[in-house]
Amino acid sequence: MLVTATAAPSIIMATNRSAAANAPSLLSAADVNAIVGTSDLKLIDRDTQLRDSYYQVTPAECNAISTIAVKELYSRAGISAIKGETFFAPGNTQHERVVQTLAELPSAAAADKLFADLIAGWRTCDGKPTRAIA
Repeated sequence: MLVTATAAPSIIMATNRSAAANAPSLLSAADVNAIVGTSDLKLIDRDTQLRDSYYQVTPAECNAISTIAVKELYSRAGISAIKGETFFAPGNTQHERVVQTLAELPSAAAADKLFADLIAGWRTCDGKPTRAIA
C-alpha cells in the first residue's frame, strides 16, 4: 500500500488527575463523526495496550503516522495505561481511518515530551509518499 502522509489534528491533555471519575474519556462515535464531517464511521477496534506495528513503513521515521500507540515508539515514553478506539467507514476504498487514544504517562513533562516528539515526526512526514507493507 502506498499512502501520502497527512498530519492530522490532535488534542493532547497533560494532567495530574488521580480520581477515576475525573479522568478524561474517549469521544463518542457521534462526536468523532461530527468532527470529521461524516456520519458513516463505525467503531471497528478497541485497544487496551500498546501494539506492535501493523506495517513495515518506509521511510522508517514515518512509522508513528501509520499506527497509533506503536509499542516500539511509545513504550520509551513510560506509558503505564492506554485506551483507544479505531473507526472506519464501511466500503472505504482509501483505507482512511480515525484512531483516538488516551495514554497515561508518569508526568505532565513526559506527556509534553512525547507530544513534541510526535509533532516533529508528523511534520517530517507531512506530504511525503510513505509505503506501508503489511
